Amino acid sequence: MPNLTMEMSELDECKRQIRERILRPAEFRGFEEQRKNLLDLIRRAVRDGDSNSALLIGPAGSGKTTLVRSVLQEISKEKGFDKKALVVNLNGLIHTDDRLSLKSMSKQLKLENVIDEQVTGNFAENMALLLSTLNKADHEKALVFILEEVDLFCNHHNQSLLYNLFDLAHRNESSVFVLGVTVRLDVMDRMEKRVRSRFSYRSIYLLPANNAKNFESRVALCQEWLLSDPSKLDRTFCREWNKCVAALLAQNETGYNCIKRLYDMQNSEDSTKELLLHTISRLHEGNPTLSGQDFEKALDDVIADGWLQILDGLSVLELCLVIAMKHLGDVYQGDPVNFEMVYSRYLKFAKSHSGFEDCTRNTVIKAFEHLQALELILPAAGQGAKTQSQYQLYHFQLTPQQVKDAVKRYEELPTEVQQWAEISLV
Repeated sequence: MPNLTMEMSELDECKRQIRERILRPAEFRGFEEQRKNLLDLIRRAVRDGDSNSALLIGPAGSGKTTLVRSVLQEISKEKGFDKKALVVNLNGLIHTDDRLSLKSMSKQLKLENVIDEQVTGNFAENMALLLSTLNKADHEKALVFILEEVDLFCNHHNQSLLYNLFDLAHRNESSVFVLGVTVRLDVMDRMEKRVRSRFSYRSIYLLPANNAKNFESRVALCQEWLLSDPSKLDRTFCREWNKCVAALLAQNETGYNCIKRLYDMQNSEDSTKELLLHTISRLHEGNPTLSGQDFEKALDDVIADGWLQILDGLSVLELCLVIAMKHLGDVYQGDPVNFEMVYSRYLKFAKSHSGFEDCTRNTVIKAFEHLQALELILPAAGQGAKTQSQYQLYHFQLTPQQVKDAVKRYEELPTEVQQWAEISLV
C-alpha cells in the first residue's frame, strides 16, 4: 500500500468529506418497476380519484421507506399536488392504539379541534367525523395514508384502524390510498378476515437479489464514497489516497472481501455505510494509511456490536432455534431454510431431552416469528406471494462462531443446550 505522509489536516478533512458523503440521506436505487407501480397508484388516487390500498413488503434496509419518500417527493413537485392531496403518516411503533392514531391523524390534517383531548365513541365514528369535517373544508382533496410497521396495527383492538382505512379505500366514495409498509411476508395472515375482505390484495415486494451484478454496484458505490476530492485537497494526497482505495477494493482484495462478507449477511446499504464509517474512524496520526486490517477490524466491530446484544436477550427456546439453524447451515452450506426445517431439527433435540418436550408447535412458531422480527433471519429473494408462511425461505444472518459466542455468554443455559451447540454435523 502507498504510504500517506501528508499533514493530519489533510487526513482530517478527507475523513470529514467521506463522512459527509456516507451520512447524506440515501438515494433510491434499483426496483424501478416497483417504484413505477407505487407512483402510478398514488397518481391515480390524486388525479383520478381512484381509491386503492397496497402493501410494500421487504426486509429491513431494502429501501422501503426510501422508495416511499422518493415517490412522494416526485409527485409533490407536480403542479397542484398540494391542492389535490393530503399525506398522513402513521407508525405502528409509535401509534400503539387507535386513540394515539386518531390524535396524530387529526393533527396532520389540521383538525385538532374536531377530536377532543379525550377521544370518545368508537374509531369508526371518530373517523367519520374527521372525514366529514375535512370534506367540508377540502372536499376535492385525496387522502394518502402511509402506515409504517403496518403489521403492528394488527395488534390494535379489533384491528379497527386497518378495517376502517381499508374500508374507505374499498368503498371508493372519496379519494383514498392506503399503503402499509412492513418487513413481514406473513402480514396478511395476521389480519382479521373482515380486514382482508376490504383490502385490495395488491402487494409490492422489495426482495433484494444477492447476485454478482448488485454486489459489484455496491462496491462501486463504496469507492465513490471513499475517494477524496482533488479540488478541495492536496493533489498529491488525493492521488495516493485514491490509489490506496482502488487497491483495497479491487476484486478479492481485503476491503472487497470484507464488504462481500457483510453483504452476504446483511445486504442493506445502511450496514455497508456503518462498515465504512468504522473503517475510517480507525485512522489517526499513528495510522494515517487506510489498510486491509482497518477493514477487517471494522467488520468485526460491526458484526459483534449488534448481534451479541440481540442474542443476549433471547429466551432459551429462541436460542435453541438459533442453534438449529446453525446446524442446518452446516448441512446445507448456507442455503436458505424454512420454519418446518428448523422445527424438525428442534424436535429431534427436544424429544431426547424431557425439559423441552412441553413446548407446543404454536409456542415455537411465536419464537421463530420473534427471530424474524429481530432480523436474525431475512426472507430469501424470488419467493411467490402465495407461499405458505411455514415454507417461506429465510437466510440465517449469524456465523457459527457468533452462535457459539452467544452460547458461552448466556447465563444459566442448560448443559444439554450448550453441548448441542458444540456438536459439528460436518
